[in-house]
Amino acid sequence: METTAVLLAASSPIFCVNYAYKHNLKLNYKKSCEIPFVRPRCNRHIDVPPPAVKGVDRVQHITALGVTLSHNFSMTKHNDTVMAGYARTLYGLRTLRAHGMPQACLQIVFRSTALAKFKKRYFAVSGLYSLKTVV
Repeated sequence: METTAVLLAASSPIFCVNYAYKHNLKLNYKKSCEIPFVRPRCNRHIDVPPPAVKGVDRVQHITALGVTLSHNFSMTKHNDTVMAGYARTLYGLRTLRAHGMPQACLQIVFRSTALAKFKKRYFAVSGLYSLKTVV
């Protein structure tokens, strides 16, 4: 049995390896990675120790559940990824319009692509806030 592990700074990489071995699991080193988090906007140079587990890659950012986490807690990479997705959608809509698609059909395509993405993200975040007020 194989399992995929994301090794974060919050949990020890050695713990993840030991946990997999103890529970008769095989750690997939190709899908595993380690991301050491550093304090954001830190002016001094921080020496990060070498990877704790051989065969595990060290990365600067990772995508988990559609959110890109950076090693310095910056959301720039995530915002760039989201905006690039919207730009691709708008490029597709412009191409369809240039090829003569009627306005009513363009609105249907817009609602099913770009607007659907936006609503999904918006309601996921606003749902968290409304859930806190209800509970």
